[in-house]
Amino acid sequence: MEQQQEDSETTKEIKEGKRMTVYQPTKRSTSNQKDIERGAEAVSTFIKPLVLMLLWNWLFTLLFGLPPIGYVKAFGLYLMSRILFDHKSITIDTDD
Repeated sequence: MEQQQEDSETTKEIKEGKRMTVYQPTKRSTSNQKDIERGAEAVSTFIKPLVLMLLWNWLFTLLFGLPPIGYVKAFGLYLMSRILFDHKSITIDTDD
């Protein structure tokens, strides 16, 4: 009987948040998630032209005899392709 009462008190403490447990889930705030998404988008903006440049220099120079391009030209091609083919609306999210 005493053991059951002791268990129920412990359970109440855990449910009320008074007792710290290892198994209590942690919640990420939405602002942290947005910051992570923005960072990933910024990194991918600069990585994709690098991949484009490497593929261009590997394939197009061998197959079609075109001259190799540098990172700046690859970035320009990437921006042009985003303007022409990426039809997502641009939203500006400010943290006020």
